Amino acid sequence: MTSSKSSNNLCEASDIIGDVDETLSMLSVNRMYLRIWIQKALAYYNLQQYENFVRVLEHAISRCNKSYPGYQEDLIRTYSLLAAYYTRLAYHEVSNRRAVLQAKATNLFNVVDDMRSTDRHHLVSHGFALLLTAGRAQEADNIFIGVLQQCAYNVPSLIGRACVAFNRRDYRAALGYFKSVLRFQPRGPGDVRVGMAHCFLRLHDVQRARRCFELALEYNSRCANALLGLALLKLNEGTVESNREGISMLSVAYELNTRNPQVLVHLAHHFFYTRNFEKLRILAGNAFQNSDNKEIQTRASFQIARSYHAEGNYDQAFEFYLQAVRIASPTFVLPQLGLAQMYLHRKQLDKAEPCLQAVLKVLPNYLLAMRILGTLYRNDKARSKLDTAIDLFKQVVLCSDDDYESWLSLAFLYERKALWEPALHAFEQAKRVYETRPGDPSVMPVEWLNNMAALHMYDDHAERAIPLLDEALARAGPESNALTIRFNLARAQEQLRNFELAEKSYKDLIVEYPTYIDSYLRLGVMAYSQNQLVTATEYFKDALKVDEANLAARTYLGNHYVKQGHVALGMHNYNAILRHSHSVTDSYTLIAVGNVCLHNIQKAEASGDQMVAKRNQEKSLEFFKRAFEKNPCNIWAANGIGAALSSRGMLTEGGTIFKQVVESSNLCTDAAVNLAHVALQLGQYPQACQTYRHCLEHLGLANNVKLLQHLAYTLLHGKRYNEAKMALLRARHLAPFDEGILFNLGLVISLESVAIFGKKRPLLEELESAEHQVEVAQRFFEYVVAIKGSQGLMGRLAAVQAKNCRQLLEAVPAHLSRVRDLLQLDVIRLQEQEQRYREQQEQEEEADRQRQLEEKKLREKQYILRQEMLERTKAIINFVVPPPEKKKKGRRKGDTDEMEEEGNEDDAAGEVGGKRPRKRGRGRKKKLDDRPSIEVDGYEAANWKSPQPKPRKRRAKKMRFENLFEEPDDEQPTKQKDISVEQQKSKSTGKDEFEMNIEEPTDDSDY
Repeated sequence: MTSSKSSNNLCEASDIIGDVDETLSMLSVNRMYLRIWIQKALAYYNLQQYENFVRVLEHAISRCNKSYPGYQEDLIRTYSLLAAYYTRLAYHEVSNRRAVLQAKATNLFNVVDDMRSTDRHHLVSHGFALLLTAGRAQEADNIFIGVLQQCAYNVPSLIGRACVAFNRRDYRAALGYFKSVLRFQPRGPGDVRVGMAHCFLRLHDVQRARRCFELALEYNSRCANALLGLALLKLNEGTVESNREGISMLSVAYELNTRNPQVLVHLAHHFFYTRNFEKLRILAGNAFQNSDNKEIQTRASFQIARSYHAEGNYDQAFEFYLQAVRIASPTFVLPQLGLAQMYLHRKQLDKAEPCLQAVLKVLPNYLLAMRILGTLYRNDKARSKLDTAIDLFKQVVLCSDDDYESWLSLAFLYERKALWEPALHAFEQAKRVYETRPGDPSVMPVEWLNNMAALHMYDDHAERAIPLLDEALARAGPESNALTIRFNLARAQEQLRNFELAEKSYKDLIVEYPTYIDSYLRLGVMAYSQNQLVTATEYFKDALKVDEANLAARTYLGNHYVKQGHVALGMHNYNAILRHSHSVTDSYTLIAVGNVCLHNIQKAEASGDQMVAKRNQEKSLEFFKRAFEKNPCNIWAANGIGAALSSRGMLTEGGTIFKQVVESSNLCTDAAVNLAHVALQLGQYPQACQTYRHCLEHLGLANNVKLLQHLAYTLLHGKRYNEAKMALLRARHLAPFDEGILFNLGLVISLESVAIFGKKRPLLEELESAEHQVEVAQRFFEYVVAIKGSQGLMGRLAAVQAKNCRQLLEAVPAHLSRVRDLLQLDVIRLQEQEQRYREQQEQEEEADRQRQLEEKKLREKQYILRQEMLERTKAIINFVVPPPEKKKKGRRKGDTDEMEEEGNEDDAAGEVGGKRPRKRGRGRKKKLDDRPSIEVDGYEAANWKSPQPKPRKRRAKKMRFENLFEEPDDEQPTKQKDISVEQQKSKSTGKDEFEMNIEEPTDDSDY
């Protein structure tokens, strides 16, 4: 019965699927097994009726037949299918919708976990669900590892591990897992090859990535991800044909999946260049809504902002740029560039700067950002930013040499820093690029020629400016800047000191342009430089007739009066400038009035009126402060403040201000001079001397007579008389009729002479030179007395110094006599020392000769003795021993006596040798009396025996002679030596041993 029922269930499961309600009713009425419900649900899933799939599975859990074997496994499968479906949906949703689907899937997974299921499908689905939750990738990886331990070829687990490795940026490991999938399932899903392609892209292997995308499309022509990847590769090629193919692939991918955010973003990027901004905003907005990926949302917001920016809707563009910047990663900085442009449009320059800096931090060679930031710094007043702007434009022209606008900006920056040669070079490059532009060649604008000529004049090369101005004037039309060009031509002639040509040009301009005030001013300046003071005043007044409120004319006239000593007239002009509302804070006038007050302080202090001096000091400080408050970078105002403080005795405060001004710029030379004056007043003579020298050598004040006198004064305090004298001689060369310089020069000479006379042991040449110098100083003082008379202060002082010089000259003979006596004593002492030294040298040389002679005699004597010993030794060695005589059998009395005599001779020989015969070892003993005695050269060698052949192979010791042939060392002292020749004992077994002793000669010499 059971079998028949099972067969009926299988037949019903294979029926054609109809309406879902009918299917649910039929399955419920018949109480079908749960696996039949699952089959029906999967059939709906294959037909992409996903809602019916869910309804069937949800009804199956409560309405199926539960009383059959295997129900528990089917129930686990049902929950797993539902959880996997919700997980799949969660991958395609974002934000709240994803969270809801994740919650449903998690509940189902928990139910299955409570059943303690180890089903692989359930575990794999759970692993992919965990990948959706941030920070749980390791748990998912552990699940995939567990499944692979059960089944090494489980494809979903391999894909899961590949995804985990890819997210960890371990692209080689991910590629290995994808390859394992294809090894077990060669015709696997197309997304596997898409994953491999992305791994190859991260590994910078574009060709293999393209091939993987193509294979994915071959296996599945509807794979949207493969189409997207291949389209991006086509677009990156940059050709017209590849762009067309890429856009076509993106369109196909969009038709396959209209919600793919990456496809939407790239299509929006395409519509920006086709200027279809409405479609762009629709696609980018859908991409933003369909993704929770920050990068995709950033790019979508950026595309929308670009569209509004291109349409001129800057408010909307600002909002979307700001939104993109807030969610962008630190590496995607294009929204920062757009936001910086919006800030510039709103004049919020301080906010635009950090945005541009952020762009250049990530993209250091991005030309547009460098141009914008360089332009921003170019308009800034801070000099430090000018240097940064120059560096930025240098990088721009280095990367893009054909950008003439950047060359022009670089030229203007160099001009602001007074770097004339680099500015001219930048203008030349801009001219080259402008005139060689492809498709639009044209000549250089007239304004550029005029600016280049002005730079040549700033660089003191007016002769180079005239050809440029002539060319510009020839090309200038009636509506162009012909007036400016003609004025600059006159200025060039003036700079070349062609005053007649310049004057004629200025007067011609006055005739044609009578209201052009600059011509009047230049005529006045030229007249003033030629000491035509009345003419200069008339020209300045003519300028005021044209424009009474002209600041330049009033300023020139005021300065002219002040330098003439007409302070009241000068102040009248300055006050006229300050009375105008638009020039109340004119910095130049404020500083000029402050300088007049400083001049009044010096006059009041000279007359002893301290109240007037204090009042003028307060006024000067007020004017300088007003100028400094208007422009904190005004170094002349800061210098004036320091001068006002120093004039009232606050030297430390004034010195601090002067030092800051000098460190900030070298344009204000007065600050450096004032710093030296303060050091001089404080008694810091080395520092004052160094500062004065710096001003003279590096600040263009080499011919300043007052500075030379101050330098001489500081050197005089340091007792550097010769240097002080040279400084005053240089000043006298510049001002030969200045009696003050002549007086100071004589004073320095006299003080130097006094210092020489005051030495304990001066040189004779120094005294003679000092005598001559005192005579010169005396003539200087007498000349000053003759010019100034004896009534004035300088005349009286000169008379006193002349008297001192006469007294010095009277004392000179005594000094000379004393020095000559000392020199004579020194000569005598030196002669005595030389005589003693020569005698000592002669004694030492004689002692050396005697010692060498004795050593030579000793070496000769030793050599003779050594030769004698050598001859004796050779005789002993070459002596041949005669064979012994045969003994007679009978013994007679004569024989006995003869034997006794021989025995006595043997005893005598033993005594002469100094040694007794040694006893032999074991074996047969032989008597020495049986051995023949040998007489050699008057010496008797006892018991000599010819050597016997040795039965054993042992090396015999050779006879050794100690230093018989060695020459004595000349450097070592001669020592007495004992020379002996010993015959080494033979160690052969059973053989007799002998010793040979050679007696030393018994003469009286040491040997």
